[in-house]
Amino acid sequence: DKGGACEKIAKLFGVTLDDLIAVGDAGNDILMLKAAGFPIAVENALDEVKKVCKAIAPKNDEFAIKYIIEKICELKNIPSQSSPPIISRLFLRCAISSFAPS
Repeated sequence: DKGGACEKIAKLFGVTLDDLIAVGDAGNDILMLKAAGFPIAVENALDEVKKVCKAIAPKNDEFAIKYIIEKICELKNIPSQSSPPIISRLFLRCAISSFAPS
């Protein structure tokens, strides 16, 4: 399940589950969202998904992941033209749902 995938990814990268950001929209994302330290639903997510999330991003077909990464960079004062390793780590944390099995 995607919650288990969160645990494996956290262990692989030497971080805690609290360090992970997960993005979801459907019922099969709920375990992943509950496992991650900062769960985010997209605007068009099911209501049951939104209930377990701390934030709502734009719809998944409106560049939600891009929006999330830009907001994190803004909050962390990371220039938008930052080095690829920083952006890659942020992308990994934001896009975990894209890599986890259903």
